[in-house]
Amino acid sequence: MYCRRANGSALRALLCLLCYTLGTGCTVEVTPTDPPPSVGNGGGNGGSDPDDETIVVRLRNLSPSQAVDVEFYAASGVVENVVATLFVDENRIGRGNAVDGQGIGQANQGILNSGEQDAIAFPCGQSLAVGTNGGIFLDEETGEVQGQGANSVWAAEGAQFFCGATIVFEYSAEGSTFATNLLILR
Repeated sequence: MYCRRANGSALRALLCLLCYTLGTGCTVEVTPTDPPPSVGNGGGNGGSDPDDETIVVRLRNLSPSQAVDVEFYAASGVVENVVATLFVDENRIGRGNAVDGQGIGQANQGILNSGEQDAIAFPCGQSLAVGTNGGIFLDEETGEVQGQGANSVWAAEGAQFFCGATIVFEYSAEGSTFATNLLILR
């Protein structure tokens, strides 16, 4: 029986415990699937791994043919009632809004074309909360709305992630099914 707990992650430890109780061996590791480019500046150019004083949020459009308005929100000082506090217009990044000069997508509009990704970095220790309302999927040629991500997802510093984490929001579309997934690395 072989089970390795990689990087001290509670989720990986739980998966290993499950493998152990089922009497099977497993190795559970989470690694990024692509090399980390530099932290984004609103140009759709990816993201980097954080250091111990930052939190990096990556937004990836995995859709093969739709653009996505990522509907990304970030707020500091969020401790209670995260959903009501986070998802307000003043916390939306995109549509020209940026944080310390960092925006998302082309011209900081919050839109990623199919296959694009971007990232934004935040300093640690601000009780940061980040999330999306699911994303609005658009026809890349016409801008016509094709659908909405099915669920809002969010995470808060100190509860779901800590300093040095990489938070990944992945937007995908298959036919008329639109999904948004949240991954927390490290």
